[in-house]
Amino acid sequence: MSLDPQILLFIPIFLFALTFHEFAHAWAAKKAGDMTAAYAGRLTLNPIAHIDPIGTIVLPLAALLLNFPMIGWAKPVPVNQLRFRKEIWFVWVSLAGPASNFLLAFLGAVGIKILLSQFSLENDLARALVIFAAVFVKINLVLAIFNMLPIPPLDGSSLLYHFFVRRIPGLWNAWIALSAYGFLILWALIVFFPPAQRLLQVAFSLPANILLSWAMAR
Repeated sequence: MSLDPQILLFIPIFLFALTFHEFAHAWAAKKAGDMTAAYAGRLTLNPIAHIDPIGTIVLPLAALLLNFPMIGWAKPVPVNQLRFRKEIWFVWVSLAGPASNFLLAFLGAVGIKILLSQFSLENDLARALVIFAAVFVKINLVLAIFNMLPIPPLDGSSLLYHFFVRRIPGLWNAWIALSAYGFLILWALIVFFPPAQRLLQVAFSLPANILLSWAMAR
């Protein structure tokens, strides 16, 4: 079995991106008035505090080695919504994670642009750094976009819940059922429903192509 050398880049970048994502949730919760995550030791960039053995290690490695669709997660950041200063903070805390990955992706693209303005790709170090930054951009965009899907417990579901589900009592039971089996449903769609695979592929690749094209334009 041959491994793509970029797998060696994927592992530390994926771990850092997940860590920054969860840190952003904890930071936003603190700003909202809730110290639960901070007291639980989650307001940190130490990846050990955020690792979930299955979601952060086993499933991503299995996906890479067996060519399965990539699904992964870190330990959820604990929050107490009752301590938020306003109800809308529920949305902001949820979206802080994806927003942090979008920010990292943009910074990675800016890094590529700066490198290419100073060095030629014939320079081995510069080329290696550009490859690293490109993988960094792609992984952060995948994490951001994947987490914006409106399926619980993904972060994007907070928008659906806050603006629709909680306002329509008849949707509550369906929401509870969806929350219990959200990841299973999502995995089944990705694995067994080709249109979902193609849609996600476009959703992941199109922003990455646009951002990297801008970064690499001379």
